[in-house]
Amino acid sequence: MAVERAKKKGQKPIFITKGDPLEALFARAHGSDPAQDQDTDSGDKGARTASSETPISFGADQVILVRDEEQKQQLEGRLGERARSLLILTVVECKGLEFEVVLVYDFFSSSQFSAQRWRVLFGYMASRGLLSEKQCHSSKYQHPQFDQQVHKLMASELKLLYVLTTRAKSVVLFYERDPEPTLPILEYWTALNLIQRKAMGPEIMGLIAKRSTPEEWSAQADKFFEAENYEAAKQSYERAGNVYKAKHSQAMLHHRAARISRDIATQRREALAAAELFLGIEMGIPAAIELDFAFRHRRAAEVYASLRMFVEAAEQYTKAKPTPWLQVASMRAKAGQLRPVLQACFKGIGAASHPQEARTLLPGSTQEQQQLPQLQVAKQGMAHSQSLLQLALATLQEHLLTGRLNAKESERQKQLLLEKVVRKLFANAQLHSGEAVDVIKKESIGLVRQMQDSPKRQFLSRFEMWELMLQLDLENGWHDSAANLLEKLGDIRQAATHHALAGNLLKAQHLMTRMIRKSVMWEKSESRGWGRGYPLQIQVPGLEELLGEAQDLKSRLEADPSSSMTQLARHLLLESRLISLGLAWSKSQFGSAQVARQAGPSPDQQAFAQIRNDLLEAEAAATGQSEVAHIIFCRLLLGRATWSEAVRECKHLVYNVTGAGRQGALGG
Repeated sequence: MAVERAKKKGQKPIFITKGDPLEALFARAHGSDPAQDQDTDSGDKGARTASSETPISFGADQVILVRDEEQKQQLEGRLGERARSLLILTVVECKGLEFEVVLVYDFFSSSQFSAQRWRVLFGYMASRGLLSEKQCHSSKYQHPQFDQQVHKLMASELKLLYVLTTRAKSVVLFYERDPEPTLPILEYWTALNLIQRKAMGPEIMGLIAKRSTPEEWSAQADKFFEAENYEAAKQSYERAGNVYKAKHSQAMLHHRAARISRDIATQRREALAAAELFLGIEMGIPAAIELDFAFRHRRAAEVYASLRMFVEAAEQYTKAKPTPWLQVASMRAKAGQLRPVLQACFKGIGAASHPQEARTLLPGSTQEQQQLPQLQVAKQGMAHSQSLLQLALATLQEHLLTGRLNAKESERQKQLLLEKVVRKLFANAQLHSGEAVDVIKKESIGLVRQMQDSPKRQFLSRFEMWELMLQLDLENGWHDSAANLLEKLGDIRQAATHHALAGNLLKAQHLMTRMIRKSVMWEKSESRGWGRGYPLQIQVPGLEELLGEAQDLKSRLEADPSSSMTQLARHLLLESRLISLGLAWSKSQFGSAQVARQAGPSPDQQAFAQIRNDLLEAEAAATGQSEVAHIIFCRLLLGRATWSEAVRECKHLVYNVTGAGRQGALGG
C-alpha cells in the first residue's frame, strides 16, 4: 500500500512526554503558567500578549479528540466547569471534520487492547530491521508472538487512530497520562522518524493557546451543525456569542435524544424541551413537529395556526383527544376546504349531542364534567352544535359568493348536511333521558324547518318520523296531509276533523261513521262480521260529543252540492241514519242505565211492522233513504241480518235507488 501523505505540509506529530497540556493551558489562562517566563522565540509572544487581555484556551480551530463518549464524559467530569472552554469530540463526532491543531488525549491508555498486546509491534520492528541485535535481546523490547485471534483487535485500534490523526490540517499532538501502553508505538514511529517527542513548554503552548474571533467560532460552529454535531456546534456558537444558534443547536440535541430513546416518557420530555427552545427562537414549524411528537396536539395546532398553516393546524386538532371539532372545522374553513368543514361539523354535532362525549366539551376536570346534570350537558351541547352548524352554513355561503360553488350545488349540500344532522340528533336523543331528550328534539325540529318542503317530507317519511311530520303539517296548516298522517297513525277522530278542515267532507264523514260504528257495536265475529242484536252501547265515553261532530259533518255534507248526490255520500248518510236509529231505539228500551249487553226479545213479524210504522209516523217528511234505513234497521232488530250485511244492503240499495228495489227490500 502506498504511503498516504497530506496535501498541506505541516510539522511532524508531537508526542508530549511530560506535562499535561490541559492543566498547563488552564494555569496559563489564570496567569500562573511558568512557561510565560520562557524565551519568546518559541512563538508564544503573541499568545502571552493576548492572555494579558483575556483568558486564552483552545481556539476555534483547536480540538481535543478522545476515543468514545465514556472517555469524553470522564474527561469533562475531571475538568469540571473548565471543560466548557474546550472543544472535546469523540472519534464518531469528529468524522468528516478538520482542525488546524488536534490533541489526541489518552487514546492508548483507554484502549481495551492491553499494553502487553501492543508490544507485538516490537516483533514487527525486529522483522523489519528497525531494532538492533542488542535491542532484540533486551527485556525492554520483549514481545509476544503475533496471533491473529489474539491481536485482531489491533486492526480496529489502528483504524480509530487513523481517523484521529487525519483530522489535523497542521499538527497532531499526543498526550497519555499513562505512558506504558504507548511505548511500542512510540518506538516504532521514532524508528521511522515520523514523530517528535517533546515536553510541555512554550512551543506547544503556542500551538494550543489561541484566541479566536467570534466570526471564526461561528464559522466552525456552522461546520459542526452541518455535520449534525450539535453539542460542538452549541459550544462554538456560545463562544461566538450567537445565542440564537446556540439555542437552535441545543434544541436539535433534544430532538435527537427524543428520537433515539426507547422510553416514552423520555421521548416526550426531550421533545417538549426541544419545542420550548424552538419556540423561544421563533422557529414555529420545528416546534410544532416536536409538540406533535410529544402528543401535545392542541398546542401544536395553535403554533401552526399562528403561522397560518391551517391544514396542518386542523390535522393536529383532529389528533387531540377529545377532538375540538369546532376548531377543526374553523381551520378547514380558513384553508378553504369545504368538504372537510362539513365533515368536521357533522362529527362535532354528533359528539355534542352524545350524553358522554358532550361532557368532554365542557370546562372543568373529568370528575366535574361527570357530575354535571344531564339537562345542562344537553343544553350546552346544543349550543355547541349551533356554532358548528352556523360555521358550516357560513362556509357554504362563502363558497357560493366567491363562485367556488353554484347555487344548486350549495343548496344540495345544505340539504344533505341538515338531513344528516337531524338523523344524528334524533339517534343521540334516544341515549338521553328526561328533559334532555326534549332539548335535543327541539333543536332537531328547528333544523328540519330549515329544509325545503319536498326534501323535508321525503326525509321525514323515509325515516318514519311521523310525529315530527305531523307537527310541521299542523304548524303550516296542511290539513289534508295532517289528516292522512293521523289516519295512518290511527287517530281517526282527528283525521276526520282535519279532512273536514281541508274541505274533504266526504272523507271526514266516512271516517267519523266508521269510528262511531266501532264505538257502539258490542263485538266483532271473525266469521260473521259485526255482531247481531241490539241494543247498541250507549255508555261510550265521549259518545255524545262524537255524535255531535258527526251530525255537524252530516249537515255540511247534505248541504254540499258537490258531494251529497254521489253514491258514496248517500251510502254514508244511510249508514249514519242506521246508527242514529239504533242508538235512539236502545235508549228508549233501556234508558241511560244500560249496564250489560242484552239483545232483548227478538221481535216477531208483527213487531217488525209495528216498529216500521212507528218510525215512519215519527218522520212524516221522511225521504226515500230514511224509509230504506227504517226497513234495514227492522231487519237488524229481527235478527235477520248482521251489521256487515246491513251495510252491504245499504250500498246495494243506494246503488239501485228504484221503487222495485225498495219493494224487494220490503218484501224481504
